[in-house]
Amino acid sequence: MIFLKEMGFEPLIFEKSSNARRLEEASVKDFRFPQNPRHCVESSKSVKSVKKLALLLSVTMLVTVMAVNTQFSIAVHIMAGLACRSDKETTSTDLARSVNTSPSFVRRVVAKLSKAGLVETSTGKAGACWLSREGNDISLLEVYRAVGAPKAFCIHHYSEQKACLVSCNIKAALDKALQKTQKAMEESLAGISLAEVVREVKGK
Repeated sequence: MIFLKEMGFEPLIFEKSSNARRLEEASVKDFRFPQNPRHCVESSKSVKSVKKLALLLSVTMLVTVMAVNTQFSIAVHIMAGLACRSDKETTSTDLARSVNTSPSFVRRVVAKLSKAGLVETSTGKAGACWLSREGNDISLLEVYRAVGAPKAFCIHHYSEQKACLVSCNIKAALDKALQKTQKAMEESLAGISLAEVVREVKGK
């Protein structure tokens, strides 16, 4: 759980997926082991090990995907928090309470925002941070690029099946669609300022 909090997520996000549940509920007959006892450990122990490993891998992949996919929204959350607390000294601990994550995770995100010139910080573990510019002068596109958020969608990787027309050409077709979608999304984000988000937060 400490690891999950370090990644900046609430425990609720990591409820076992249906696939993970099925792995846990899998019976011994679903696994095949060598019949020669010299080449395998006791079956029941092996099954438990396989189940644990599969579940761990499932959760690890989920953590990785969620970490990438939520960095942008978390960064905007942090930026909005700084904008709303512009008259106060704000630390990573203060922001962590708002995001409901760990201060160390917040500091990692703030470091990216600082590198992009969106946030300024004071030295020290409990150092304060603040916006480098007014919210009207910061676009969501800048935040999006600062944290290296993923593209609008991902194109799957696989070995092309030469006998299949779709298999051979779908990547190129999807790449064109992705470029159009990505351009439209970035243009939209460029037109939304942090100040607009803050106004929505305040209900104004």
